[in-house]
Amino acid sequence: MKIFYALCICLVAGASSLMAQDFQRGTITKNDGTTTQGRVAIDNTNQEVIFKTDGQTTTVPFNSIRSVTMGTTTMNALSLNETSFLAATLVEGKATLYKVASNEYYIVNENGRSQQINIKQDEDRIPGTLAVLFSDCNEIRSRINGEDSFSESDLIAYTEQYNNCAYSAYSPTENEAAMAARHNTDKMRWYFGLGANFNSIAFFDSSDTENQTAATVHAGVATSPSFTGSLQGNLYFYLEGTAGFSGDKDFSNSPEAANFRVNHFRLIGGTEFHFNKNGGFQPFIGAGIGAAGDYFKGTYQGYDFEISGGNVFFAPSAGVVFPIGNGKALGLKVTYLTEYDNDLTFPIAQDTPLFLEVDSQHINASVNFYF
Repeated sequence: MKIFYALCICLVAGASSLMAQDFQRGTITKNDGTTTQGRVAIDNTNQEVIFKTDGQTTTVPFNSIRSVTMGTTTMNALSLNETSFLAATLVEGKATLYKVASNEYYIVNENGRSQQINIKQDEDRIPGTLAVLFSDCNEIRSRINGEDSFSESDLIAYTEQYNNCAYSAYSPTENEAAMAARHNTDKMRWYFGLGANFNSIAFFDSSDTENQTAATVHAGVATSPSFTGSLQGNLYFYLEGTAGFSGDKDFSNSPEAANFRVNHFRLIGGTEFHFNKNGGFQPFIGAGIGAAGDYFKGTYQGYDFEISGGNVFFAPSAGVVFPIGNGKALGLKVTYLTEYDNDLTFPIAQDTPLFLEVDSQHINASVNFYF
């Protein structure tokens, strides 16, 4: 309840301009039973009521007041955790509904649960809030879950229905059961693998290419969400990280003497469509977008260099998965990385750069273990 008390203080202070800064004709009833009529205003910040009568202005603290009537609204003085405030009681019972400002309400349950509700700002959260407050009234929660908007009259009606409910232990409504059935039913599998990367390299937009091979390691996750419906198990979304490590290679297609090795680091995200999802042989096709970081180390024109580059690429793929039981599987996957270039500029003397443009396109093959 301490959280509720603190919220009440903040809410009432912030709502003062909505309910109380203008004087209205009203009546103050004090704790001793005496009443005073006049023009009344409520100062929630200072927790006092201001009233004018017979040309006199007087202030009365909340803790001295039993109630204030303004027009047709009666606001009761409540004291919670030694803090007083005013609120109009709309419904009383096992759950009590208070109105503290325009569009601002509190529902307090006798079991100590309480919640602030703003019917304009909290529209999406109100069904869930009321479901928690009214958790021992299964029949009312079923109706609440079907609502998409709430007014003051709705809050009054549902609170009154709750107060007259045939209470029982919590059991999920049909709608809640359906939501629970959909919850956490996403299919997800992690995988890691080993493979080889075949990098076709050209220099300065030349059509003359040479291949450089690298050993690769792969790790990723693929998920088929429940919202895909009948396509669950066919349609997967994946995120994969890859690292590749090549050896030194002398390139004869370079315009000048070149020898270097390249380490590749990539992150690819995309989607795959798996056929024959319940079979022992599940081919798939996919497409993704990725980013590469390439790290070159070697010599060019006799000068040593160690420099990095990279780019983004499109990555179509194809493969096959073989389930081996207990939720595990083996897979083969081939991915093509569209061509991208690395403009490698490095200094060979003061104010003298050396230019090397390396164009790469990759085919990567891997064997993966899914678990």
